[in-house]
Amino acid sequence: GVRQADFVLLSAPVLAIEGLLERVWRAAADGVVITDVGSTKGNVVRAAERLAARRPLAFVGSHPLAGSEQSGYRVARVDLFRGATVVVTPTDRTELRAVKAATEFWEALGARVSTLDPETHDRSVAAISHLPHLIACALVDGAARVDPAALELAARG
Repeated sequence: GVRQADFVLLSAPVLAIEGLLERVWRAAADGVVITDVGSTKGNVVRAAERLAARRPLAFVGSHPLAGSEQSGYRVARVDLFRGATVVVTPTDRTELRAVKAATEFWEALGARVSTLDPETHDRSVAAISHLPHLIACALVDGAARVDPAALELAARG
């Protein structure tokens, strides 16, 4: 379990990561390194820094930019991270051993690792990923209001 782990990777929906982080923080052994794979970093990193003030464990956020619109074990790929970019998001309070452990983990999976502070990461992801998604949703919604039959012509996937 978590108590015996040297390295913990949290993979959950962004809104669930903070609660999961608290549970892992309580259960983990001293010396553990924790990272997550959420698409936004600011709130998770701040939560980890609050927890570290009470119990010093090492955390650094990670965001692998890999995958597709599909989900579930049936679409799992052994080479998912090969050649993918993973952003590691240290702050001035992040232990260097956490950055090193996360970087080595992702590189062992074939990823290219870059670093950004959490705020720059979140602004960048909002601009290149989240904003275009919102624009696409607004476009489909607008088309459906003009002609509901237009939705039948929209591509699926």
